[in-house]
Amino acid sequence: MPQVPVYNGPQVRTEALRPVFGSTPDVSSGIRAIGQGLDQVGDAIDLKVRRDAETEAWQAQAKIAEEFDKWDTAERQKSQGSNAKDYRAKVDAWWSETQKTYASTLSPLAQRAISKSLAAVRNSTLKSASDYETQQVELGARSAFMGSTNKLIGQAIRDGADAGPPVISEAGEAVRKFYKERGLDGDAEALKITTGAHITIINQLMQRNPVRAEQYFNTHKGQIDPLRHDEVGARINQVSAITDGESKATELWDKMVKPGDYKNPVDLFALEKAAREAFPNDPTRQKAAIGTLREMTAAWNKSQQETGAANTNAVYGMLDKGATMATVMRSKAWNDLPEREQRQIRLQLETEAQVREQRAAAADTRRERQLLLTNGDAYLAYSDPAALAGMTRTQVQALRSVFGMEATKHLLDRYDSLQKPGKIAEARMDNDDFNFYADRLGLKPFNAKTPSEKRALGDLKYRVEQMIDMAQRNKGKELTREEKGKLMEIEMARKVTVDSNLIMTDPEVPVIQLTPEQVKKVKVPAGDRAQIVKALQTMYERDPTNPMFAPTEENVRREYLLQRSPAARLIPSAK
Repeated sequence: MPQVPVYNGPQVRTEALRPVFGSTPDVSSGIRAIGQGLDQVGDAIDLKVRRDAETEAWQAQAKIAEEFDKWDTAERQKSQGSNAKDYRAKVDAWWSETQKTYASTLSPLAQRAISKSLAAVRNSTLKSASDYETQQVELGARSAFMGSTNKLIGQAIRDGADAGPPVISEAGEAVRKFYKERGLDGDAEALKITTGAHITIINQLMQRNPVRAEQYFNTHKGQIDPLRHDEVGARINQVSAITDGESKATELWDKMVKPGDYKNPVDLFALEKAAREAFPNDPTRQKAAIGTLREMTAAWNKSQQETGAANTNAVYGMLDKGATMATVMRSKAWNDLPEREQRQIRLQLETEAQVREQRAAAADTRRERQLLLTNGDAYLAYSDPAALAGMTRTQVQALRSVFGMEATKHLLDRYDSLQKPGKIAEARMDNDDFNFYADRLGLKPFNAKTPSEKRALGDLKYRVEQMIDMAQRNKGKELTREEKGKLMEIEMARKVTVDSNLIMTDPEVPVIQLTPEQVKKVKVPAGDRAQIVKALQTMYERDPTNPMFAPTEENVRREYLLQRSPAARLIPSAK
């Protein structure tokens, strides 16, 4: 609601008073008078006597002026306003007493000389005292009048619109009377006072009841300055327009918006259209109504967001406590959510389930690969065709506790294949071929003695056999010995550079032979890196829920290794 100035009291015009004469007597004029007095008796006395009398009269004159200045300064401090009454009489009494005191001690010639000068100074100070007394008494009367008038106006403002106007009229009449007693016209000053008081009351009414303010203005317009009628009327109309606009906005809102229906949006366009139609030729009220509707819509949207957040939290709270999706979808919190939010929650839950499944599968695979890597030396022994053929199938199945599900299944497949005629001999040749290529890699297949050497050799053998199995599945039939050898030769040649953190040249290691720790140190060439990062970013933008598409360093190395060799899939994950 707009605020308007509050009247602070009557403004009584005061006319400029005549300047007060200074309290210090005119000593120079006294000295001239002394000289003139002595000139009249110059022929009767000698020059020395005349000069002595002149000096004596001058000193007395200066002393009297100094004493009067001290006395008058102190007296004027006490004679302010109405206390200045009888000030001239006090000045006259002082001069009478001073002449007796100072003149009696002077020589006859000096007394004759000073009498004229003292009379001139006394007349000057009495004139100044008379003017000062008149001025201060008038100021006191004005001050008292203003105090009583301000009291009346303050009372009228406190009484308000009902009891205030008679008191305001009384104050106006008092102003006219005050000026009339001084022979002046007080209508202008009275109008100034009544205008200020009435506008103050109007301002108070506009803050509470603009309609009442307009009625008051029309009733008491005669006591308000006509030059301010347009100003006050425009202000009343503005406040009234705001009130009317707010009322219409509330009416339209209650009619067109369902209370508490935060699930559906507010049709602000329809609301504004209705507001314009309500005030077709009144832009001020249109603007007020539309402004109010926009504020209400902003508040509604804020409440909608808060309510939606509360419902979302309630849904997740039920899910966190183990509630099923079917139970959640029957809840009020779920039904109050917009369809878009419901779809996002379902999608997120599905994505989280997929991620959990992927993580679980990856964890299982990681554990099995790690188990195989730890027991690589044992795998090397059991994968020997002669040793494997001498076991029962049940015994091979029992190796799951040693090698895990995947590697045990691979051994079972090899065991089953060895049951066919001629397969043991073929398997022995495959084993010899593996030893040949492993020897080329420096893995010592014929004289490996330490557990670490045997584990590395067993892990590589498992990977090579997996590569051969994948190739056979892709081809749809078994590979010949030559094809198996060619595959091992190719995979042994697919190498990557591993950072050694040494000054010497970094070693090149076959992808199929990389350990989990070496994978972390693989160097990706700049050209390959740029292409891989760009491809990952494109896939991640399409599916930001898949962590495998994030352009991280780990994903970049993984994609690089897969481009180099499919054997990268067989590298165990690090712990």
